[in-house]
Amino acid sequence: IIASPVELIHTPVKSVVRHREVGRDVESFKEGAIQSLRQDPDIIVIGELRDPETIMTSLEITDSGHKTFGTLHTSSAMESIERILGEVPTEEQNRVRTRLADVLTCVISQKLVPSLDGKRVLAKEVLIVNSSVRAAIRNNNISEIYQMLMEGGDKGMNTMEQDLKRLYTHGVISKETAVNHANNKTKILQLLSEVNY
Repeated sequence: IIASPVELIHTPVKSVVRHREVGRDVESFKEGAIQSLRQDPDIIVIGELRDPETIMTSLEITDSGHKTFGTLHTSSAMESIERILGEVPTEEQNRVRTRLADVLTCVISQKLVPSLDGKRVLAKEVLIVNSSVRAAIRNNNISEIYQMLMEGGDKGMNTMEQDLKRLYTHGVISKETAVNHANNKTKILQLLSEVNY
């Protein structure tokens, strides 16, 4: 686990977990990822994909067969993909787009939203990368992915708006909260208008 800072120490149960803090143990996320490869890891967790070097390194690590998890400060699956592509130089984008399409398996976007009981509840968007999603990424048709999310329920996919609707219809959050935390205001209003009480 490469993080800045390390916020949670994972106690090993049936595995060996190594933590590296950027600034204390390693100079950067990229250096931490490269050093971790020397210990033959099965899984690498990169705390934040915040610069082109870290993004390129994580793609290379994943391409070499290592399971890699990373975080981005984005609010949707499409925004995450666009952010990764937008962080790399223009001349590298086609190569990165192809590589990303080959190695990406899943994107989960999360928000903690206020619930009716005064606590917070998880609202999530889940994109499972299948052949259609791969083609959309490869062909730079990222805008098509939202429709795939909308129609991918049988594959385990959903948009943030669909999950907010689910929370509202189950009486967990208010209608106002659902609208305020939606990425697509038009779509959430349309979905909520279908709810009958």
